[in-house]
Amino acid sequence: MTDRPYNCGLCATPLDAPGICRECAVCHRTVADQPAVADLVRAATLDPKTELLEAARRAVCGQRRTDYGDALTSFTATADLFNAYLRARGIDYTDPEQGMGARDAAILMALVKIARLAHAPEHHDSKVDIAGYAAVLAEIDAELAKKGVNRG
Repeated sequence: MTDRPYNCGLCATPLDAPGICRECAVCHRTVADQPAVADLVRAATLDPKTELLEAARRAVCGQRRTDYGDALTSFTATADLFNAYLRARGIDYTDPEQGMGARDAAILMALVKIARLAHAPEHHDSKVDIAGYAAVLAEIDAELAKKGVNRG
C-alpha cells in the first residue's frame, strides 16, 4: 500500500496531489478533444470530496440512466423483486402500505455499499455509489411528489 493520498484521474497511478500523472498528461494532449477524457482530467484536479461527488454525478446522470431508465421505474422494479423474495421467505407484503417501494430499494442498495465499507473502508467505488444512491433517492422523492404520492 502506498503513502500517496491521491490517484491519477486516468490510470490510478498513486500521486502526492490531485491530478494526472506525467504519462497521462503527455497522452492527454493527443486526446484532449474527447469529452470523457476531459471530464476525468477535470475531476482529477478536484479535492477528494468534490471528486467523489463528481464521479457519482457522472454515474447517475450518464450511461446508467441510459442503460437502466429513470430512477423511479428502475427502483420500483427493484422493490418489486425485493418484495417477491421476501414473500418467498415467508414475509408477506400483500398490503401496499407495508411493502417496499422505490425509496426503500434505493436505501437498501446504499446499505449494501455501507456493509461493504465495513469490510473495506478504503474502497472508493462504494463511497461513490452511496452518493449516487442518495442522488437517486432525491430524484425518486421529486418524482413521487410530482405525482402526489407519499409512499414509494
